[in-house]
Amino acid sequence: MHGWIKVHRTLLEKPIWKQSTPEHKAILITILLMANHEKNEWEWNGIKCNCKPGEFITSVQSIINNAGKGISRQNVRTALSRFEKLEFLTIQSTKQSTKITICNWESYQGVANISQPTIQPKANQDLTTNKKDKNVKNKKVDTDFEFFFNQYHTIIEKPKTDRLGTFKKWGKLTSEERNKAIEMLPLYANSIPDKKYAIMARTYLENKRFNDEFENILKTNNDNEKPNKPTFIF
Repeated sequence: MHGWIKVHRTLLEKPIWKQSTPEHKAILITILLMANHEKNEWEWNGIKCNCKPGEFITSVQSIINNAGKGISRQNVRTALSRFEKLEFLTIQSTKQSTKITICNWESYQGVANISQPTIQPKANQDLTTNKKDKNVKNKKVDTDFEFFFNQYHTIIEKPKTDRLGTFKKWGKLTSEERNKAIEMLPLYANSIPDKKYAIMARTYLENKRFNDEFENILKTNNDNEKPNKPTFIF
């Protein structure tokens, strides 16, 4: 098992983290680490099958072993049940093993080896006047930007266009605005009746659409209808 995973800082604000015990937090990270990052062939339920990225065949004991000291069988069972209710994952069990599928894996973990946008030094001069600090800050901005850019086009379901123009608008936002731009994407997506009319990522940032009022978006005209849920961000 090798490679790495992405864990966004907004996880700290989510109930799945804030209301979890230390044991459940350890199990949550362990599950993310155990999931396949690429297609893999397994034998499950007596037949050969292919596990997609974000899926893996495991057992309660295997999760305990990987999570480390202090994690009990009951901790794992309770955590899995809770995570499933929160729509973080789905579970299919047999007597021999359990297949776990992490919801929205492809949206948040599936992008790798992304090329960085080419920016001339002049465009970066407003970031900092110190060369050493500028290099550090530019690296962080690029990483956060790539996460936003790919998140936007995955959730909005639009082709990736105008990366450079979007990057320039991103550089003009504060760190708080960048975090909010990412966090509000699911709500913005749910506000669009037809995603083919969605605005470009550059325009979303330029007009600061992440500051729109979304409180009523999840409500329906019929009180008996279930509200639409935003895409879960882990």
